[in-house]
Amino acid sequence: MEVNLPGGTYLRESTFGFSFLLTAHVVSMCLFFGLILMMDLRLVGIANLRTRVSEISPRLLPWQMVGFVFMVVTGVALFWAQPLRYFGKTFFWWKMGLMVLAGVNAGIIHLITHKSEAAWDSRAAKIAGSRFSPGEHRTHRGPPK
Repeated sequence: MEVNLPGGTYLRESTFGFSFLLTAHVVSMCLFFGLILMMDLRLVGIANLRTRVSEISPRLLPWQMVGFVFMVVTGVALFWAQPLRYFGKTFFWWKMGLMVLAGVNAGIIHLITHKSEAAWDSRAAKIAGSRFSPGEHRTHRGPPK
C-alpha cells in the first residue's frame, strides 16, 4: 500500500530523485556530526589544540546549523517519499527518539559552554584537558600557574 502525497510519487519513482536525496541526506549527516565531533574533541583537549574554544565555536556553529537544516529537510523529504515504509519500523522511531535526545543534549551543552567560553580558554582548562590528551604533555612546560 502506497500513500500518494504530492511529490512523493516523483521522488519514489524517478530514476535519480530518491538516490540524490538519500546521498544529500548522508552527506549532510556527515557534515553535521563531523563538525560536532571536531568541537567535542576540542572541548576535551584532544584535537585543534592551537585554536581557542572561543574562536572555534563561532567558526563551526554556523556550518553545523547548515548541515542540520539540510539533514532535516532531506530527511523529511525521504519520509515524504515513502511514509508507510518508515512509519511502521521500530528502528525509525528509535532513531527519531535518539535524535530528539541528542538535540536536547546538544542544546544544553551549547548553553553551558557558551556561557563559559572564556573559561575554556584558560590555562586550567588546558591542563584539565591534557589529562585526556596523550600528546598534550609534550607541549606543556612547567607547573600550572
